[in-house]
Amino acid sequence: MTRQPDLSPAHSAPCAISRRRVLALVALSTLALPARAEMVGTSEQVSGVVELFTSQGCASCPPADKVLSALAERDDILALSYHVDYWDYIGWKDAFGSRENTERQRAYGKALAVRSIYTPQMIVNGVAEVAGPHEAVVDAAIRDTRPRDTASVRLTLNDRMLQVRAEGRPTTDSPGMEPVLVLVTFRNETMTNVGRGENQGRQLKNSHSVRYFRVLGALADRPLDIEMPVSMLADPDGGATGCAAFVQMMGEGGEPGPIIAAAQLTLTP
Repeated sequence: MTRQPDLSPAHSAPCAISRRRVLALVALSTLALPARAEMVGTSEQVSGVVELFTSQGCASCPPADKVLSALAERDDILALSYHVDYWDYIGWKDAFGSRENTERQRAYGKALAVRSIYTPQMIVNGVAEVAGPHEAVVDAAIRDTRPRDTASVRLTLNDRMLQVRAEGRPTTDSPGMEPVLVLVTFRNETMTNVGRGENQGRQLKNSHSVRYFRVLGALADRPLDIEMPVSMLADPDGGATGCAAFVQMMGEGGEPGPIIAAAQLTLTP
């Protein structure tokens, strides 16, 4: 059975989940997107997920942003950049920064028993922390934590609708957690001239900056199918946009665990 998500206020952090209900999906925009042939993205194409917590106000972040940009160019990696807001006080407000991104990082810190959160910080497949901005180290972490589960994700995109299908039960041993389906949209690439703060005078390139994050529902014993109008996924600033869906183990309080399947698509070039 195909489900259409209810519309709700914008951008929320992960919350307590239930097998019997699908959480609301934000109405991001009603902007029209250009016509396209059908596109398909599957979890068979993605071998790892890298999440970078960064800020345009952090002088240590540009090298990590550069690594993330290189990873974003690879078809086999889902690379996501979460801009946090706790550097804004220095003088530069990150246009992509949000409290929700900061809360996701804090949730990872608690789940991975990290003493404190910081930038830049990379999380690989939901289970490995990488502090240094070195692509070789990230590649090693991807290999060491590559999911070996039966869950799968498929994205199908046409002119009007995005269809998301997730199925399978994980073999990952994560006591107290269950698999949930997450939808993310992101800006493909931006260039920002920073006028204040630690990076004053620099032009920063950011790739795959997360705009919205939603838990769509929990995987039960049958596939989870959700579809939505493509217009809901358009970037509010009109920029080139991508989307991804992944299955992540998650606790009742929203604690993130292993990411066991992911797929991605480009919505606008």
